[in-house]
Amino acid sequence: MLETLIKVVIYIFSAGVHLFLLFKIKSIKHSRQLHRICALNILILFLWTVQGLSNIIIDSITGYRIYYIYFFGSVCVFFLPATLIMLCILLVKNKISHIATYVLICIPPVTSTLMLVTNSYHKLFIKYISADIKTLVFGNYYYIHCTWQLIYATFAVLYLIYYSLKYTNCLTRQILLVALGIIMPIAVDYVVYLNYFSNLPISLPDSIHTLSYCFTTVCLTIAIRKYKFLDTLPIAIRSIVDYISDSFVVIDYRNNILEMNKNFKTEFGPIIKHNENDFYKVMKDDNFQNLKKHISKIKNERTHPNIRTEQEFIINNVQRYFEIEIIHVYAHEQYIAILILFRDMTEHMQVIKLMEENAKQMIEKARLISLHNLIGGISHNMKSPLMSSSGGILALKNHTRRIESLISEMNNKGEYSEYLDIIADMKKWEDSIKNYLVYMSDIITAVKEQAASMIGNQIKRFKVGELFSKISILLDFELKKSNCSLNSILNIKEDTYIEGDISSLTQILGNAVINATQAYSEGGVINLQADRKPEGVLFTIQDFGKGMPLDIKNKIFNEMVTTKGKDGSGLGLYFANIAIKSQFRGSISIESEEGKGTTVLITIPIKMID
Repeated sequence: MLETLIKVVIYIFSAGVHLFLLFKIKSIKHSRQLHRICALNILILFLWTVQGLSNIIIDSITGYRIYYIYFFGSVCVFFLPATLIMLCILLVKNKISHIATYVLICIPPVTSTLMLVTNSYHKLFIKYISADIKTLVFGNYYYIHCTWQLIYATFAVLYLIYYSLKYTNCLTRQILLVALGIIMPIAVDYVVYLNYFSNLPISLPDSIHTLSYCFTTVCLTIAIRKYKFLDTLPIAIRSIVDYISDSFVVIDYRNNILEMNKNFKTEFGPIIKHNENDFYKVMKDDNFQNLKKHISKIKNERTHPNIRTEQEFIINNVQRYFEIEIIHVYAHEQYIAILILFRDMTEHMQVIKLMEENAKQMIEKARLISLHNLIGGISHNMKSPLMSSSGGILALKNHTRRIESLISEMNNKGEYSEYLDIIADMKKWEDSIKNYLVYMSDIITAVKEQAASMIGNQIKRFKVGELFSKISILLDFELKKSNCSLNSILNIKEDTYIEGDISSLTQILGNAVINATQAYSEGGVINLQADRKPEGVLFTIQDFGKGMPLDIKNKIFNEMVTTKGKDGSGLGLYFANIAIKSQFRGSISIESEEGKGTTVLITIPIKMID
């Protein structure tokens, strides 16, 4: 009685698991042949389990079994090896294209079924069967039947293992579980048939087949539930993506990650979440936001267009560029997965940026040469009139002083005061004209010198410590004059070399320091600092003076603007920007807030450092 109860529990458990798996497969949206054949295998096991359970219950009540229930269960078992072969073929190739393949595979089970149906005429399958269906004597065809069943089942397992090792050089957990689930009933059948044919004294319990099929069910359940067996890619397709050198991820329509190559784990390891199978959980980092939007968008569309885009990633604080290609994978015109390829474009983008920088430098250099030639011509044509005008203003000033002296002597009673006022007004205009002439001359000279210094091609290099020493010496008088102190902070080795002209960078940094001194009305502290950054050397010139208006700050590098009125030309930062980009391939920026001070940031790229 206890043994019968155990059998009933095992059968009920197996039937429940079979129903669960059938509903699981039924819920799949994009079903494939793999899903349908897998469902057929589980349905056969379910029907065999139901007939076995029915016979046990009837036998425990009446003492005998019903022949037609036994017959039905036998036919189910006949077709199970054939459906296993179909399942293994679909695991490898994803589709059985020709109906002839199904027909050929089903010839032996159909033949055995016909032999069983017509057994009463020829007795080749079963010679004798007792009334309670408990005693059976098999005929000659039974040997053929057992042989093809064992060959089919063995072939299914060997076929699956062979192609798994051929294409992937390994057995995945899904394949191992499926193979193990198939092997267990085969092993039992081998022992049973060997015992029957050779009359070996091997005693097996009646429930051995029930337990073996229950084990198969458990293996399938674990493979489907835990390792997403039904969502896996065909082995042949997986062998193709294994040869892709780029990083890639393969996901199904339910966002389960089917494949993720080592390259992807190596490249994106620091920003992905490990030990997760859901695509959106693995790609939780902000770097993947745009990618997840693309995936969500194309899944909502009826068509499945491939998408190619470029994106910047920050991995371990390093800027990387990848071309991302989203490809829909089809097998025999059936959509099965999404392949996301990541091609590293970092070096390519760096080359493009370098080419852009070189192009900008060439344009800037050509512009400076044109400017130099233009200013040279203007200077040559304007120097004479400017000198003549300066001489004329000087003569006018001498004559004005003499006239003023004479009128002052004659103005005892104040009758010539009006003329003295006119002369005072003339003197103011003379001073203004003189200042404007000096201003024009200085601008022409400065532009010509700056342009000439920037079009030189001689490659030079200098030490950072040497640069700081020159700045301190050259600016000593200017700093004392403005009652300012320079706080030099060197957070980098003094013998670090920078390629370029030390005079140009000294002039640029010096002008920035002089600008900082002019931001104070009564003197103050100016910080000059050098730091080593991933991008190169960062020079910082900081003051705590009056700052500059936002409108001036926004155009300080693009136009000749100044905050100093007639005391400034606006050339300093304008040419500093050109020189930093053209000579040092660096960058310059400015941070300023009125009332709080100004900070000039100059970066010389790390590639320029020896």
